[in-house]
Amino acid sequence: MRVKFLNFIVFLPCLLIFLFLNSSYSHVNDSIRQINISKIEANLNHANTHFWLGRYWKISLQEFKISKRYVDSAETILKASNLDSVSIKNFAHRI
Repeated sequence: MRVKFLNFIVFLPCLLIFLFLNSSYSHVNDSIRQINISKIEANLNHANTHFWLGRYWKISLQEFKISKRYVDSAETILKASNLDSVSIKNFAHRI
């Protein structure tokens, strides 16, 4: 009986520590996901800006190349991040 009680006393703090670490890791994971989304958005906005600058400056090839680099960066972040399928689909459509 005492052995079961001692096992319970050891198990309970371990369980509480695991649950606390798991909840804090989930929060960190969500913040990383939000940071990746904002980086993708920023890269796509910069790409759009340089695309339209290239069109305005009578087909400036340099601006189109810069735009392509931003799109490639956004695509790389999208592939590396762990986003939900709806976000991936929306970003893939925009890319």
